[in-house]
Formats: sequence, C-alpha cells, structure tokens
Amino acid sequence: MINILEGKSYRPIKELKTDSLDRNNLEQIAGSYEIHQVGQVNILVEGSKVILKLNDGMEYRMHLVDKKTFYIPGLDPWISFSSIKDGKFQNIYWSSTVLQAAGKRISN
Repeated sequence: MINILEGKSYRPIKELKTDSLDRNNLEQIAGSYEIHQVGQVNILVEGSKVILKLNDGMEYRMHLVDKKTFYIPGLDPWISFSSIKDGKFQNIYWSSTVLQAAGKRISN
C-alpha cells in the first residue's frame, strides 16, 4: 500500500487457490496444523462455533465471512483452506497485514 501511495512499483497480491467450505460440515477443518512463522494451531468445532487455539494457549473465535474464508477479530488474520483428503482439509492459509503464511495438517 505504501509503495502505491508513493508512486513506486508494487506487486499485486497473489490470490490463493482455496476451496469452498461446507457450512454444515465444519468438522472438515477441525484438527492441528503447523503454519510457517505462526507455529502449531488447533482448530476446534463446538456446535456452530469455530475456535482457533494458538500454541501459547490463547483462543480466538473464527467467523465464516464467505464460502471460503474465516476472519479472526483481534488477531486479524483471514484463514482459508484447500486440498480435502478423507473428508478433512489438508492445507491452511493465514493472511494478515503483517504475514502471509501457509501450513499443513499435522493431526485430526
């Protein structure tokens, strides 16, 4: 954004290849993931609530904002997923103003 405002060259944000989520089957995202520069995160589904738990024990509510993306207020990342195998997403993507990172499922 700063480069654009200063009239300098910039690279466009690369759009991620993510998959649609089934609002009625959020268990497909539940599990543990290892995300580069974030560490291990656990995603829990409790009824209609989706909780992201960081390695330091902090928990954040994830809000589904469209058919492919969750948002976490306070922490501020946009979270999306891809590559379903055996009914579970295998890849996770973390996008925020300070970090673009990807990770893989490490357990159910």
